[in-house]
Amino acid sequence: MTTSKIVVCQDIEYAKDKILEELEGRDYRLFFENEFKVENVKDVIREAYIAETNDKYLILCAKNYNIYAQNALLKILEEPPKNIIFILIAPSKAIFLPTIRSRMNMTKIDIPKPKIDLNINIAKLSLKEIFEFLKEHRFSKKEETKEMIETILKEALLKHNLTLTEKEIERFQKALELAELNTRASPLFIDLFLTILLREKR
Repeated sequence: MTTSKIVVCQDIEYAKDKILEELEGRDYRLFFENEFKVENVKDVIREAYIAETNDKYLILCAKNYNIYAQNALLKILEEPPKNIIFILIAPSKAIFLPTIRSRMNMTKIDIPKPKIDLNINIAKLSLKEIFEFLKEHRFSKKEETKEMIETILKEALLKHNLTLTEKEIERFQKALELAELNTRASPLFIDLFLTILLREKR
């Protein structure tokens, strides 16, 4: 990590922790704010002009950087003092002015997906289990619904070695497409569980 950059991550706390882990043993200063303002930039600039013989990382982390703060940062980002490396963390690149974005490299940190525990035996589905599953997950949001659809398929094929036809697998693909369109979760899960149940009667 030797050049200044913007780091984009939906969870700025996660990104901050990951970067601090990477910088363990190195010299850094962290400036963490909900919104970065001009007074915060003054603190950053003051720290930047403290002479250093080795690289020093100035980490700015915020959900938002107001336009005045960004304008105040422009000059020092364009001509940073010797051995000073800036890392700006934000939830979206759109937060930054084009003049900021053009001066810095940009990287994205993805939040790891949580492991989904279905709490249901795909190989031996019962109506009671299906009902309990639907009751628990009927209000699942889009991304969670998609994760569960993928997990149901993986468990069916890999964990329980169930045999599904090409047409049955296509139903899972269709369910993912419908979930992407924000279709309610319950009908999608019902269709997939019925697909698995009916395969036993083939």
